[in-house]
Amino acid sequence: MLGAFCSALFMYVTGTVGTSVPVVQKSFIISIGGFLTSGLLLFPTLNSFLTGGIQQSLVGIGLLIGLFGVVLPPLLFSIGMPKVGSGLGAILSTAELPVALIFSIFLLHETVRPLQWLGVAIIFTGIAIGNVEWKQVGTVLKQKHAN
Repeated sequence: MLGAFCSALFMYVTGTVGTSVPVVQKSFIISIGGFLTSGLLLFPTLNSFLTGGIQQSLVGIGLLIGLFGVVLPPLLFSIGMPKVGSGLGAILSTAELPVALIFSIFLLHETVRPLQWLGVAIIFTGIAIGNVEWKQVGTVLKQKHAN
């Protein structure tokens, strides 16, 4: 639930707050905020990392994960969310869930349980319900009953 809340908050804030701030600056601020929050929540892990040092074999993959997991997402969200809006942005970002499950099956050979697919379906359903304009649905239903 905390992950869902933070994801929704991130999408909302990215699309509505600081729209006049340059996207690189906005992305940097978001990334620093995420780093500080993660550092506070995962302090024992961060502490053991700092005292244990960096394994040279992980530097390359760490840089790739940093680029694609930390740098690009907030930058691209900062560019795109004000243009598409938080409703469509939520739908587009939710497309990540089934892709992540499919890649975890084929690339990592993980077992994905039906309950996980059900979770994806529930999230898609929730977003779809949240984006339906109920006034238009009511008007269409009234028109069908009138005929």
